[in-house]
Amino acid sequence: MKGGVELGGIVLALTRNDDLTVGTRQALPKKCRDPRIFSVPCTIGDCTFANAMLDLGASINVMPTSIYKSLNCRDLEPTRMTIQLANRSIVQPLGVLEDVLVQVDELMFPADFYVLNMEDETPGKGSTLILGRLFLITTKTKIDVHARTLSMEFRDTLVQFNIFEAMKHPVKDTSLFGIDLINELVKEYMQADTGIEIKAETKSTNQHKKKSELPDSNQLGQIVSRPIGEYAYLGDEQQFPIIIANNLHQEQEEKLLQVLKQHKRAIGWKLSDLPGINPSICMHRILMEEEAHPIRKKQRRLNPTILDVVKKEVIKLLVVGIIYLISDSSWVSPVQVVPKKSWMTVMKNRNDKLVPTWVQNSWRVCIDYRKLNQATRKDHFPLPFLDQVLEKLAGKSHYCFLDRYSRYMQIHIAPEDQHKTTFTCPFGAFSYTRMSFGLCNAPSTF
Repeated sequence: MKGGVELGGIVLALTRNDDLTVGTRQALPKKCRDPRIFSVPCTIGDCTFANAMLDLGASINVMPTSIYKSLNCRDLEPTRMTIQLANRSIVQPLGVLEDVLVQVDELMFPADFYVLNMEDETPGKGSTLILGRLFLITTKTKIDVHARTLSMEFRDTLVQFNIFEAMKHPVKDTSLFGIDLINELVKEYMQADTGIEIKAETKSTNQHKKKSELPDSNQLGQIVSRPIGEYAYLGDEQQFPIIIANNLHQEQEEKLLQVLKQHKRAIGWKLSDLPGINPSICMHRILMEEEAHPIRKKQRRLNPTILDVVKKEVIKLLVVGIIYLISDSSWVSPVQVVPKKSWMTVMKNRNDKLVPTWVQNSWRVCIDYRKLNQATRKDHFPLPFLDQVLEKLAGKSHYCFLDRYSRYMQIHIAPEDQHKTTFTCPFGAFSYTRMSFGLCNAPSTF
């Protein structure tokens, strides 16, 4: 305790300028201003970049799509790498541009760039070109912040820059660069199921059907996903997409599509197409334990990417009436957003060993109902065993798979129990009118 008091006295004495002596002031270093981002001017082909950013936290070199198109370079090499950004979102680059010659003053260095599809790209503003650790090692970069110099060398040639002169830019940079995670509606629906890029092909025998066979596993690594099939559309202009088996004869395909087109109204293509089951037939109830006490949990802060995902999900459910705004509730649960992993590939780890890795291409908004579930009276409904399900499928020649996304939301929640499903987010507090994922007795009700 004595040492702590003495140490605190020293810190207090050093922070009070009026009590400092002249000798103590001369012993303290002079405070310097922030040098901001470390950047250097460079040239690639006919394009010159005044402030290519040097990023010690980046393990790769990054180039936006706009710069790649302006360079008119060769085609990109395919890659299976997934990149985790600073906001913890995971994206997949379009490809790798290998052996790019980067000229820094008199020196020329080879580098590989991963091309990312970015939005709100503004040429000439901000550091759109990122040079990572691999480039810094290749150029033997040395940064002396105290001397305000940055040097690169190759053999006997040495190039130096003044940090503050090379990094002049506005104090407040309002430009924002983000990853474009949203593709066209049809492509997003397809990739959400398989994680594979779809290329539509039109057959002359059927003007309303556009199909594309999925590439084999040699092109995408060992993919552990749904069986390989073909994509067809029940409507015009690639509307109402479905997946059919790829081993059907032409006559079987035509008959199957004809039946599906006649009954396509029976399939819910969007949330507004799900009116829900009649409450008199089935309704979900949340019965509490005798000694249960209401619990209200606070919502943690969300980064901008996750916040935008939550906003879109809330608006989508609010428009169709699945949730409603509530002013007060004794039960409040927070929102949790997790990556949605759709397909699996094989990648090398740090030890150069091939390991299976899930690839994420979207987000899933969940409600943390753990406290509510602990206080809920459990319904011990016996779920069917897997071997019993397989026995029912044995000997059948044709199978039909339904993507039962949002299937829980067809079941209404009892009005007196709806306030227990209340969740909070930065846009307000909302309660469910339909059964939500995460409730402990939801599987037995379904």
